[in-house]
Amino acid sequence: MNSGGGDAVWYAQQARNVHSKETWIRQVALLVLLYEGIDAGILPFDYSPSLMWLTFKKHTDRRWLRISQEAKSVIDDLWEAKLVNGIKLSSVDYQPVTAYQASFRGLSIVEQMPQQLKRETNEFLYAPVRTSRTDEGVDAFPDIPKPPQLLYVRYDGSDFHLVTRDQSYTRLSTITECEDVSYVSSPYIPSCLRSSTSYLVEPTSNKLRATESARGYNMMTKEAKQSIVLSQVHALVGEWLPFGANQISALNERLGSMERCQGGLFSSKLDLQPTETHFEVTPGLTQVKILDFDAIRFINFEAEINFPESDGVIQVENFGMHLHVSGAVLYGVKIDAIMNHTERAIPLDLLARLLVDVHQDSSGIIKDLLSRYQLSVLDMLFMGKADQRNKYNLITAAGIEPKVPACKYLDKGERENELKQVLGEIYACYDITRDDVLFLGRDGCLLSGPGAERYESLLTTFMGLNSREIFIRNFFVRTFVLNDMLTSLRKSIRNYRKLGEHTLKTVKKSLSDAARHMILLIECLQYLLESVEALELPPVPVDIAGSKIYKCLQLLERKNSVIVRCKDSIKLIERLRTQLDTLITKFEGISRLQLTYVSQGFDVNIRQLTESLRVRDELERNLEIIRMIFAGNLSFDVIDRLSGGTFNVPNPKWFIDWIKKPIIDAPLAFLAINLVWFAIIWVALQAWLDHRVFEHGATLVIRAHTDKRINLTQLRRMLKKRNVRLGAFEYEASGRPEMQSYRWEELGFPTKGSITHVQIVIDEKQKLLRSIRLQISCPLDESVPIHSRRRSVRSVLRQNSGTIRRTSRRLHPAPSSVTVVENNILEQFSAILRTEGVYQERHAPLARLGSQINLLALAGDFAEHNYNQDVSRTRRRRGAVDTAVVSKDY
Repeated sequence: MNSGGGDAVWYAQQARNVHSKETWIRQVALLVLLYEGIDAGILPFDYSPSLMWLTFKKHTDRRWLRISQEAKSVIDDLWEAKLVNGIKLSSVDYQPVTAYQASFRGLSIVEQMPQQLKRETNEFLYAPVRTSRTDEGVDAFPDIPKPPQLLYVRYDGSDFHLVTRDQSYTRLSTITECEDVSYVSSPYIPSCLRSSTSYLVEPTSNKLRATESARGYNMMTKEAKQSIVLSQVHALVGEWLPFGANQISALNERLGSMERCQGGLFSSKLDLQPTETHFEVTPGLTQVKILDFDAIRFINFEAEINFPESDGVIQVENFGMHLHVSGAVLYGVKIDAIMNHTERAIPLDLLARLLVDVHQDSSGIIKDLLSRYQLSVLDMLFMGKADQRNKYNLITAAGIEPKVPACKYLDKGERENELKQVLGEIYACYDITRDDVLFLGRDGCLLSGPGAERYESLLTTFMGLNSREIFIRNFFVRTFVLNDMLTSLRKSIRNYRKLGEHTLKTVKKSLSDAARHMILLIECLQYLLESVEALELPPVPVDIAGSKIYKCLQLLERKNSVIVRCKDSIKLIERLRTQLDTLITKFEGISRLQLTYVSQGFDVNIRQLTESLRVRDELERNLEIIRMIFAGNLSFDVIDRLSGGTFNVPNPKWFIDWIKKPIIDAPLAFLAINLVWFAIIWVALQAWLDHRVFEHGATLVIRAHTDKRINLTQLRRMLKKRNVRLGAFEYEASGRPEMQSYRWEELGFPTKGSITHVQIVIDEKQKLLRSIRLQISCPLDESVPIHSRRRSVRSVLRQNSGTIRRTSRRLHPAPSSVTVVENNILEQFSAILRTEGVYQERHAPLARLGSQINLLALAGDFAEHNYNQDVSRTRRRRGAVDTAVVSKDY
């Protein structure tokens, strides 16, 4: 808001009347604005990295943000005091969203605030004030200040930006940047998870290197608070992944658990060229050392992280990792030092930043060790954001300072806020003994006391159940996302006629993805249910502290709740599976309907083709009748002219003596002679037409784009010997040279009796032969049709293998015999140009169509088998060659 009372500008406020709208500000946007105030040094709060759920373009994103737990606590206090109102809703990806607005009571309180406090707040809520000068009289008029503009939070999928409404000012927020600290850690695995039968290898200890962290830098902009300090801290981070006996066995083999040289450096990069000499990988390999294992039940090892860090930051990072057949995965570290704090005094504020590193690096480590199937499950469940998945924290410490009763830590102030940085929202705390205290939070638990390590079996079981609960929580959200996907597909299938039939391809792909996701969901749910049902809870400890911890953790109740949620998820999956089957059935029905339409279209086309053929036959019959009438008229006119009857003169004596008396006067003689004469004319006309058809009935058209350099002088000399027609192609006005087109006829090319119409396009400026067009006509009686266009040269030559042996050549793609003949004719035309000196390249062909075969290498074969004389009947339809020619010997 601004400094004015009644004129205040609010991000969100309660409606003052029925005609105004309620406005709200989302929690994430509010936290970004509060962070900007903290970063500017105006708000006296602290912050730490927290994993937040973000929704961008209907997709879930998880980002580590610098969130102030103190600021969130203040917002909760204002909510409880009814100075602000809160609303709970869900995003499109079913993530809970909280939004706030100023209430009437809060508005009245703001009006009573001192102006100095409002001005300080405006420094990070408003864009810097800019001034503008008038166009004239710059020296005479002072700068005119523009009114301040409120900043709004925008997220672009990777960063947050603070922008004004008119986009005149924008600033990048640093809330997404992580704060690296220098620390030294050693691998740690609880003794209850180690093997009791196999040989045990002690994990590496980096305690002697603890002083190195004091020499390193950190990226924190504020001093770490020390409201709560722990000593001798062991931090465990757990998650549940779909594992089985086969995956554990395969992982043991991959890590070389039974080999002499166990472990080593590992990377998830696939070797796509295993026969090559060397390969390269990006920095960030993991060094693995096997501690103990069971062939099909579990494996314990330590991992040394070699990820590159920021300049000056020293991180000696060693993990202890436990992978169990039940799917429980644990990453453990023993904190030796953080910055200049030794293991005896670890501030919880610094521990929160170390755990962020453990969460991020553990995701990278396990990615190198998981199978492709497990990675696909994680990618599906977390929708492509598996690297930022949430995990559960388990922290044990030998002591805590200050030591007060458990309820005193939940003071809604600094202590509770420090605990929230590591444990999330705290819902319970217990005083186990005078020295032991237990905190239970949504994201982790903390047990502090001298005997904390004795109860690690209870705590690790509790962490495993919470890890399964986190997995089933994400599973539940994923089912709703899949349900929305199926609903969208149902609408697309229902309205495919309106949306266009091209949407069916998208629907088909989406159905395939949905089926794949459904299979993965069913399988991982089976893994989870079998894992939790086979989980054996530890016995109740006999001591008072242990039995109290067992009662506080409620292991049996939590196990039963996970089983109930799994069985409830089975019902959801069955419902989704039924919907998917229904959609697949509908899509198959549409596909069959489309196939029916296609077949009906074929029937219509065939009927139309049949009708056109019938009409063509009828036209041919009519044409035959017209020809017959024409032949009759011609023959009868000739006889009539012989008699001279049409000249209106008396018949000569010779006509009367030789024709009229012996022929015309004789009964039916003159009619018979007319009919015989008509038959002679008809046969002669038909023979002449057939001769024309046979003379130039077979046609082959070849087009080729060449772009070959030629000799223009020799070309002009060659053209002088031919009857050339000259033309010009005008191209668009882009500076390209004018192209010259030359047309002439080649007689006896490529075979005797053939006539070839040649057209070439010449770029005279570049001295290039751009393209060639050959239209070949040959006698029909010398041609035979080709029955298969897929007949290759290899099949042709195989029939003559008894007389000639030649090395095989691989053609790609396999050329048809039409293409081979075309290339052969082009090579003959190239020979003509070479003979005339136009094309002077002796070994490079002018053009090659379709195949990769070397025509020059086959020149001898073509000459010996007389392939050049094998031009025969082809028919051209719509500019394409429908048939080609081969020898009758084929």
